[in-house]
Amino acid sequence: MKKFFLAFFIGFSIYSQVAEAAISICSSGGEITTFDTNGPPQQGCLIYSLPPNTQQEYDAAKALLETQPTRYLKILNGVLVEKSPAEKVGADDALAAQIQAKVTTDSRTGAKNSVDELSQHGVRLRAIALVLLDEINTLRQRDRDRSADVAASTSLADLKTRWAARSALNDRNLTQAKQALKDKIDAGSAD
Repeated sequence: MKKFFLAFFIGFSIYSQVAEAAISICSSGGEITTFDTNGPPQQGCLIYSLPPNTQQEYDAAKALLETQPTRYLKILNGVLVEKSPAEKVGADDALAAQIQAKVTTDSRTGAKNSVDELSQHGVRLRAIALVLLDEINTLRQRDRDRSADVAASTSLADLKTRWAARSALNDRNLTQAKQALKDKIDAGSAD
């Protein structure tokens, strides 16, 4: 029985050392996609284990994985190596572009969502849009009225008379604009 436990213990020790000593590095096009320093070897990935690798090869691979971001590492001729300084700059630029794209996408999504959400910000945006639409529609109506007056007039004097009968469009000031916004909010038309 003692021999069985001794054999089991030795076998388990050897297995745990081999399993512990396996590093799996998966890549695509030379770029590291994933790695595992503690699990069993993964098929289709670069494997560093004792044996067949030497302790020096294993330690070098483990040190690179522990000290360098994976974007600074690559597989070259079946060996894990650190990228050149120029390649590191390229990797950092690619990461920055990914981050910027995500920030831009998130910002645009948030901006689009705020147009519809029932919040202070969303109501304020819609109230501003409604006041602007009112002013644009007033100007459009003025243009349609002018076209109708031109079409209906029989002479220049008649056109002048028709146009003079229209109400003037006075300039707006900030107080009026703020009140128009508050009116839209109070009326609930911006909800």
